[in-house]
Amino acid sequence: MMPRWFGWSGLLLVVTSTGCAGGPQVQPAPTVTFRLRDFHLPSGLRVVVEEDHSAPVVGVVNVVGVGSTADPPGKEGLAHLVEHLTFRASPAAGRSFGSLLDQAGAANRNAETNFDATTYWEFGQKDSLLDLLTLEGLRIVDPLVHLDEATFATERAVVENELRYRAETNVAGSVWAKIQQTIFPADHPYARPATHQTLAGLTLADARAFTALHYRPANMTVLVIGDVRLETFEKLMQASLSPALNHPSGDPVVHGPRLPALVPEPPAPPASAGPMVEMQAPVPTPEIYLAWSMPRTYDRNSHLMAMGQFSLGNAAQGAYWDNDVVGTETAVVPGAQASVLLCRVILRTGSHPEKSAARVTNKLFEYWMASDGEGAAAAAAQLFFNQERAQILSQTLLSAEDITRRGLERATFIHFSDDASLFTRKVSALEGLDRGNVVDFHYRYLNRDRARMILVRPLTGQAPTTGPPPTAHGPATAADQTVTYDVASIARVAAPLELGRRFTTARLDDGLTVASARHGHTPMVTIGLTFAGGTADEATPGASSLALLAALVQRNVQGRLQDHGAFITHSSNEDSFGFRVYTPSPHLGPVLKILAEHAQRYRVHDARLATFDRDFLPYIQKEQQIPENRARRAFQHALFAGQLYQHTNEMPDQHRPTADEANAWLEATLAPARGTLTIVGNVDPTQAQALAKEAFGDWTGGAPPPAPPAPLSPAGRPATIVVNRAGATQAQVRIGCRLPPVASASAAVAYDVLAETVQSRLWKDVRNNLGTSYGFTATARIFREGSAVLIISGAVENKGLSSALGLIHAQLAEPAWLAGHGLDGGRWAVAREYNLALDTPEDWVSAVLDASHHGWPLASIDQVPGTLRAIDPQPLMAALKRCASEGVVSIVGDEAAARRDLAAAWR
Repeated sequence: MMPRWFGWSGLLLVVTSTGCAGGPQVQPAPTVTFRLRDFHLPSGLRVVVEEDHSAPVVGVVNVVGVGSTADPPGKEGLAHLVEHLTFRASPAAGRSFGSLLDQAGAANRNAETNFDATTYWEFGQKDSLLDLLTLEGLRIVDPLVHLDEATFATERAVVENELRYRAETNVAGSVWAKIQQTIFPADHPYARPATHQTLAGLTLADARAFTALHYRPANMTVLVIGDVRLETFEKLMQASLSPALNHPSGDPVVHGPRLPALVPEPPAPPASAGPMVEMQAPVPTPEIYLAWSMPRTYDRNSHLMAMGQFSLGNAAQGAYWDNDVVGTETAVVPGAQASVLLCRVILRTGSHPEKSAARVTNKLFEYWMASDGEGAAAAAAQLFFNQERAQILSQTLLSAEDITRRGLERATFIHFSDDASLFTRKVSALEGLDRGNVVDFHYRYLNRDRARMILVRPLTGQAPTTGPPPTAHGPATAADQTVTYDVASIARVAAPLELGRRFTTARLDDGLTVASARHGHTPMVTIGLTFAGGTADEATPGASSLALLAALVQRNVQGRLQDHGAFITHSSNEDSFGFRVYTPSPHLGPVLKILAEHAQRYRVHDARLATFDRDFLPYIQKEQQIPENRARRAFQHALFAGQLYQHTNEMPDQHRPTADEANAWLEATLAPARGTLTIVGNVDPTQAQALAKEAFGDWTGGAPPPAPPAPLSPAGRPATIVVNRAGATQAQVRIGCRLPPVASASAAVAYDVLAETVQSRLWKDVRNNLGTSYGFTATARIFREGSAVLIISGAVENKGLSSALGLIHAQLAEPAWLAGHGLDGGRWAVAREYNLALDTPEDWVSAVLDASHHGWPLASIDQVPGTLRAIDPQPLMAALKRCASEGVVSIVGDEAAARRDLAAAWR
């Protein structure tokens, strides 16, 4: 079964070089410890508590020690289906676990099933802990309580639609299934993916038998994490968890690791019939997936896997010298018996895939062979090793800042290895790591003989479907009753943080705004530098995209970020362009100087364009022609017709911008008067201001930002867009409409509430009741001058498309349901997400940059909870009603079915 989080995103086409080795040697960063307390209940349930007062948020994570390996033969997908079903079970009359968790204040509640575990989590504001723990305790006692056959059938259809979405509408699912069968022997439990055929045969009786066998307290570990006091937690636990969990269950209480002490070798991959396994999928150009079965994840040596992934990424980048390689990504899939290390290699033409794959494996081998030499080569190899280790340390510490990531990782490690000192041990192991250990690890596991390769070629002719047509099923009968949310109690789930007081803000003489604050508990700093200017501001279409893809700092006078254990990302959209840098706190000064040089000297050079045109532009042009991107382009043109935001971030088909045109956009955009620099982390705000002034204070040039375009008129032009995907069994639906411009942060909050309300309504109607979709999302986008749009998107199986479109149109055309208590669920959703969205230094940077970008005061961030209680539904009802008559509808799928259903349902 493909883990829920598995997928490829954020691919950056790399056209820069890393340069030669040099620079100072990085000193490892210190770590941080967390106070813990451990309970073993008589039922066998283990509860671990971690105290962290850095933010007023808490989380409950429940690891159930069963995953896809426990699926009976022929019933693959059962563990994943059970995961879904627990949210539909009803511990209270007419109320599901999912609905009760929402009302309790769970801002982030979800679950995932992997090879060996099913993990549930819910995070929210600290005052919600009693309710969240109570509900998770009820799920432990009876995970499928009051679940009926109709609801079971509907949720099974949802899982089938998830499989369609991941394996047909996207590529990763079908490739992952092939990887499982390619690197694991046929009789290995990791080699059995779920299919539509196996899902169709599952019954409610199967699910009940599965939970009776595996969902036992002794097979579970609960982690409570966040703003909770260890001294008073036992009393809270006794008040929340079911008394049944304090009585013996007949299962032994587990003390110590659940994994065998003797570490098993990962299974050797089956013999390959040829150099590559080939398949077809909806990709614009050929892709290669390299995969290795590796040692199990939840061990004291798991840090070696991180080093392996990092060096694989570096080796893959080294393969760019093969001019058919466009881009690469790496990923690790965890497991208690073995892990999987993956590398995706995107090709321009696929003219010599074996050669391209060999370049990656050869580079990986050469990368560590340098250790066998002496002199300059060995010194350079040691330097690269130090840089890698420092960057992995930085990434480890950053992950510890995120309570959700830290909670999920700590809970699974505790469950399998009994090791609660996860981050302390991890950082200590990395600090003491020797190159020899890493070299041995690579030679033993990450070698050519163990690699298996899958070549994915673009589809020819009709697309293969992922299974039989959807089967008919009735609506669920256990739909949630209408819930009344107590808006007067919003303060219980949303507590202002007084960010306006905690930030130090100044404007440098050159016009750059600098905001700094201390936040977080690791020795790391997050830096955001964002400029007003995006595709809407380019004089030549494609100039900003060329800048993002091909610009670089040709000569690094101030040094390189990797010399300091730091790393950088870039981003752009319709109205902004920015950099995000992450660095250990002691290196903030030199890293700010490197960032300042980056911003001032970031340019596209003619010498680079020859390589760009030869190796990357052909891929980009093909990628822009896939159905999803053609639809997205037409959607944006229709939604923003006559306005600058109709420009997309794609390259024009007929004209690639010149270096001068891209640089003209960069010179105008990357100007201090257009920029905001935000620094948050383990640093004194006054010192951060001084370091920023030293790095950026002498910046000259650049004009102030131009007057923004006139706000988008709320009057839209209705349009329908249909792009064919041959053989599709699922339609990708996107609906967009203009909203009246916003003039304040409070108006933007109202649109967030509207989006949450619409999303909740469609999730209930189309997913939970009909089962014809994996889910719908709704988002309100606000641009810097106040223009606003509402975007609704989701994937629907063909047979349910007409019903889904009809439901959506009806909800938009007759929005009376927003009146009275209709918006209260949306208010509650925004409120419960408020504190978790301001958890990490990264979150603070994003919030401050967003406020600055729109010209809103920092105090507006603190005013959100109060704003939620004063929203007037009438303007929102009028705006939503116009969406039905003036909205843009885009469908990617079977063209004949889409046009027929549009004509019938969207009027």
